[in-house]
Amino acid sequence: MVNMTAHPSIVVVSDVHCGSIMAPWPDGHPVEGGGEYRSNKPQKWLTRCWDDMVQTVSAMPAPPILVLNGDLVQGSHAHRDGQLVSGQLSIQCGAAGDLLSPLVKLCRVLYVIRGSEWHDGRAAESIEALAESLGAVQDPDTQAFTRWGLYLDLGGRVIHFAHHRSVTSLPYTQPNSLFRDGYIQQAELLNTYGGRAPNLQAVIRSHSHQYSQAHSHSNLTTATTPSWQLMTAYVAKRYPASLAHIGWLEIVPTESRLIVEPHLYPLPRPAIVKVEVA
Repeated sequence: MVNMTAHPSIVVVSDVHCGSIMAPWPDGHPVEGGGEYRSNKPQKWLTRCWDDMVQTVSAMPAPPILVLNGDLVQGSHAHRDGQLVSGQLSIQCGAAGDLLSPLVKLCRVLYVIRGSEWHDGRAAESIEALAESLGAVQDPDTQAFTRWGLYLDLGGRVIHFAHHRSVTSLPYTQPNSLFRDGYIQQAELLNTYGGRAPNLQAVIRSHSHQYSQAHSHSNLTTATTPSWQLMTAYVAKRYPASLAHIGWLEIVPTESRLIVEPHLYPLPRPAIVKVEVA
């Protein structure tokens, strides 16, 4: 468990999916064959949002902690994914590094959480080198630069980060799955530590691409992060009404509790085709 003696804010960014044509891309980044890829319209909008995030973080009174909570790249599955900028993982990771570096430089310390195996690789091989190049803190137990989960202790108030969560496609059942994730994490600490369990005050999850937040009577906040990937062909086929939330989270420690503050960007409005009747 990592103990932070100071009490900085924490910036949480997840589900960047760099390499997808529906995710941010550094315009003009080289691709295979000696060419370069010019961003499409959705990517240009996402990059403007990304630049706004970097500017907001740069204006914070003190450098924050940065947690990258999984799925930093899209992964190489060209046989099943027809929306890739490049199928080469080295190019995806290089572009992700270019995208993330300005943000990382503004933060005091970086932790990288492993995402789903489809995107980050079965052993996080897709992002381990990326995390090392960005200067992520090594896990003292595994010596890896990525980890499945992370406990952070801010002056006795503990936060747990992990990418995966209990997923539901129904918006009105989101609070129930959040409560479950929070209580399960709390129960795990109680079973391990007994009466001397750490003071778990926040549980942060990702994966669903939608921001949500729930509070319990025990002062425990459970929240899921927004993402940086707009609707893909896969989502349009399975969940056509499920729109991603674009943005990031800021965790602000106060004297009484931890405040999980979302920074969300309004989605571009869909085109409404008007039928003209003669």
